[in-house]
Formats: sequence, C-alpha cells, structure tokens
Amino acid sequence: MSASPSEGITASPTQSHPPDPPDLRRFVHESSRRSSLGVDRSPTVPNGLSTRLTRIEFLGFEGSDLRGWIQRCEQYFDLDGTSAERKVKLASLYMTGKASKRYFSYMDNRFGNFPSWPKYVLAVASRFGDVYDDPLAELVSVKQAGESTMVYLEKFENALARVSLLDAHSLSIFLSNMDPHLAMQAHKFEVKTVSAAARIAKVHENELLHTPKLKD
Repeated sequence: MSASPSEGITASPTQSHPPDPPDLRRFVHESSRRSSLGVDRSPTVPNGLSTRLTRIEFLGFEGSDLRGWIQRCEQYFDLDGTSAERKVKLASLYMTGKASKRYFSYMDNRFGNFPSWPKYVLAVASRFGDVYDDPLAELVSVKQAGESTMVYLEKFENALARVSLLDAHSLSIFLSNMDPHLAMQAHKFEVKTVSAAARIAKVHENELLHTPKLKD
C-alpha cells in the first residue's frame, strides 16, 4: 500500500504570540485621511474600540484643568452612548505627558484590569486635583469685573453647576457680583432667575454700547 502524501510529515508545533501593540500612528493617519475625504462614519480606534461620533472633539488631558476635562469627557460619553466598560479605555487614548505616564503606572499596578469610570476619576483627582476644592467659594469668587454679560454668565454657570442652590440664592450671588448699573436694571424687572437677569443686563449692555458719547 502506498503511503499517503501526508504521512511522514511532522507539523511544526503551533506557537502562541501575544497580539501586536496597536499602531496609533496608523490610526491617526487613517482618521485624518477620512476627515480630508469627507467620509462621515464612526471611527474605529485600536483594539476594536469604536465611537459613534466623528465631529465632536474629545478633549486631551496633560494634567491641568482636571475639572474641565472630566466634564467634557462625561458630555462626550453621554452624547456618544459610550458603554461603561469603554470609558476609561477611550479617555486614556487622549492623555499626554505626565497624565499619560500616570495612567500607565496606575494600570501596571492593577495588572491591566480597567477600573470603572467613577473609580478612575477619583484616582486621577488624587494626583491632579486641587488640594483644596470649595465649589461654593469658587462660585462666590466669580465676578463680572468689566467682562461682557455673556462671558460673566458662562463663568458663573460653570461654577454654579458644581453646587446645589435655590434659584433665589444663586440669583443673589449673580447680581451681587454683576456690574452695579446692570444689576440695578435687572432688579427693576424683579427677575427670579439668573438667566432672566442676564437677559435684562444684556439688553441694557447693548443700549450702552450704541449710545453716542457726549463730546467735551
């Protein structure tokens, strides 16, 4: 009987190799190419991590303005519908400098096991957060100080988002730190909310800008 072609051939043992690390440069190049071509589809990032959004910038983090970065991350997660287990993975791709070094050190100590997003936020805050953080004191310190009403309103609302106050209390702080003339106009209309006070102040602010100045 003739031997089959496969007899006498010894297969080499299969060797297992760890997966190649993600090619971040290629990912960035491909993302840029898709953008330049106007391709509107969800980008796929290394290791199969995908997002639904293509036109919303994910804020990078190098170690400063931790509060602003966390707020932007959570806004992105909410709009994108990012699953809980992918939040830390996605955020880590946009860390640079000392924040990136801290991230890899943190993950080494966890042997690659990803924490929940809230737990990771606490870990990052312990390294990059403010030593003394008083949200109410921050709110009270926000003053108009010559800025436009809209700029003042934006800063005030950012600080207000970190505290829980009755409308009457937040309005009192807002008017107290507003330009006295504009605050007086808002009081005349007996406004009840910060947004209503800002609208009245904005109207009078525009009137002042368009009022001809008297010559000496």
